[in-house]
Amino acid sequence: MRDYICFVLSGITCEIVGSTVVSTPITIVDTTSSDVTSITDDITTARTTSTTTDDTTTTTSTATAFLSTTYLVVENPVAIYNTKVGGTSTEATAGSLFNEYPSSYNPSKLFDKDLSTSHRFRVALNVDSSELGVGFYLTTVRGPFILAAVRFATSKSSEQRDPTIFTIEGSNETSKKMLQQGSSWQLLYNGSTGLEAVTERGHYGEIQVINSIHIFCSFRVLVMKKRQSGQYIEYSEVELLS
Repeated sequence: MRDYICFVLSGITCEIVGSTVVSTPITIVDTTSSDVTSITDDITTARTTSTTTDDTTTTTSTATAFLSTTYLVVENPVAIYNTKVGGTSTEATAGSLFNEYPSSYNPSKLFDKDLSTSHRFRVALNVDSSELGVGFYLTTVRGPFILAAVRFATSKSSEQRDPTIFTIEGSNETSKKMLQQGSSWQLLYNGSTGLEAVTERGHYGEIQVINSIHIFCSFRVLVMKKRQSGQYIEYSEVELLS
């Protein structure tokens, strides 16, 4: 079984008309649905203006911008727990016990583009709530690429289950044996999921920019903290944007 992952291909718009820099939102249109998402200049500056003037001439330069959305297939995400950044992954299985997930809430739900489904994981009671280390890893069939940003979405369940802090690591290994080893991974981001201010159920959070120039084909996401204490972590979507 394979699942879908969303990527954003971005261009830059620049108008050179003055010394003032003006930023405007970029809009991404998903051609497979009616949703339109406005993304501000925390990813890219949509418009830059400046003017060059001599005795006789004012010069204006303009470049055209575009954004498009495509969907690419990924191999089944592998749920993991008790995992630290740079450490060995511990694979989780479906079930109802601690450190397990219900089979109908498996991690492939994070990539089905459906905000009514979600991935749910039951956390062990003795896990430090400030460093959960629960998540998944996956390999895309696109091949290596530069990860530009990540976006999470809340589930339809209780907001106390929302992830708030996460890490993402990259690797160019593709075998399960190698991807379980901590030495295979390079840290790309450690910070907010963009869901802190999002209390609505089944809603996307803010885009989190990844400052990296390296290319990877596999990624490992670890939820390190959630909104409130409790037995479960649950979220609906994770978009890897490029």
